[in-house]
Amino acid sequence: MTAEKATEQLQIREGTEKDVDELVDLANRADEARLEPFADVAPRGKEGFRKVLKLSESDFWVRVATLDGKIVGFITGEPTINLDTKERIEGVEHLKTLIVDPEFWGKKIGGSLVSDAIEFTKKKGRKQIELWTHETNLRAQRLYEGKGFKLTGERKKADNTNELIVHYSLNI
Repeated sequence: MTAEKATEQLQIREGTEKDVDELVDLANRADEARLEPFADVAPRGKEGFRKVLKLSESDFWVRVATLDGKIVGFITGEPTINLDTKERIEGVEHLKTLIVDPEFWGKKIGGSLVSDAIEFTKKKGRKQIELWTHETNLRAQRLYEGKGFKLTGERKKADNTNELIVHYSLNI
């Protein structure tokens, strides 16, 4: 399937509790595929992904991409929290996870999900979106930069892996 055909047929909807098992399986497969070249980095595993899918929390959201009824990707977000004070940073949304089925990498599904998340966030009245991505994930970095995100220069070790992560921001 060509990228154009995939994006024409792609549908994006709100995620639900019923999707969690399928989202966890998809996230685990994608993480394993992404980390294949990096033998020293362990994938997060299904339980690690289950912890970040906080659908029961009112401010957490999931947007799910489907093709012919099959989930092929998803993106999650929530209000940004100041890690020191645990208070929300007014007007700023945090994109938490972007996952695309490895079978559909290069088909513009990730870009469609990010565009949808930007519009979804604007409707919530947010003025800025921020995210962290793995320093080794050049595919994701190109996608975010193509959508207008700017590298802020912040860098740190991820809480859930040994990997370094880099920070991006977008004013909307």
